[in-house]
Amino acid sequence: MNISDLIEQARSSTGSLGALAEVIGKPQSRISEWKKGTGKPSATDIMLMAEVAGLPPLETLAEVESQLDADRASVWQRALSSLRAASVTGALALLIWTGLGMGPDHAQASIAYPDSSLPSHGRGHWFDPSTAHQRIQGPASHDAGPFRFDAPNTRPTRADSP
Repeated sequence: MNISDLIEQARSSTGSLGALAEVIGKPQSRISEWKKGTGKPSATDIMLMAEVAGLPPLETLAEVESQLDADRASVWQRALSSLRAASVTGALALLIWTGLGMGPDHAQASIAYPDSSLPSHGRGHWFDPSTAHQRIQGPASHDAGPFRFDAPNTRPTRADSP
């Protein structure tokens, strides 16, 4: 990709050259100079235009700079190769991390808990919003799960207390 192609893609994304100039904060005449080849944009300007055009900024910078600066084109080509290799490595790492593209049913562990292990508080299921308005009336009105209340809660007394 050369600078003219980048400017055209960014211009088509914004609607006009004037709108592009406003977005990147440069005069429209400067962008026209870049397009004609009489001026050279900074790396920041190239990356801003790439973002406006919806292109990957670093890859676009390496491609455009390798064409703008023939003396250092090999440096930019190596940078571009490194970026692409890093992208592939990152994609592979992501696939491995997520289980090589397995669906969510296979990528997670599943532990079955019985419903009795969930608190119900006498209001239906513990997460049922339709029964959330009901109040607990006392220990006899709801299922206490594994806990049973057979006697009222009283404090123990000591035989030697006055």
